[in-house]
Amino acid sequence: AVVSTQSTGRKDAGQDRINGARVLLDGEQCGRIWYKEGQDVYVVGCLNTANYANATTIRIESTSGSYLSLCEVEVQSQKDFQGADGLVNLALNKPTKQSSTGWGGDSARAVDGRRN
Repeated sequence: AVVSTQSTGRKDAGQDRINGARVLLDGEQCGRIWYKEGQDVYVVGCLNTANYANATTIRIESTSGSYLSLCEVEVQSQKDFQGADGLVNLALNKPTKQSSTGWGGDSARAVDGRRN
């Protein structure tokens, strides 16, 4: 079950572009990200396990028509479905893609485990 998605935005410029971004799991909106000045990490809870337990794709998309600059994307979930303690980042080092690339921002860097 997906418990939450966590996105770390840029700290140097364009932080507000994340405002209103939609978080989708397998094409279904799970939540939105609302910009707050000074906030670097945004967590979107996806607790509807009936809909998201078997999700295989996460998408974070802009609703403003502007591009997004995400430093790290994490998908936190229960380690297994037998009640193990703790969460695991399901997105770590998984395949990624993005609609466009600028300034050397390869999408694989968003799941490398480094929040920078």
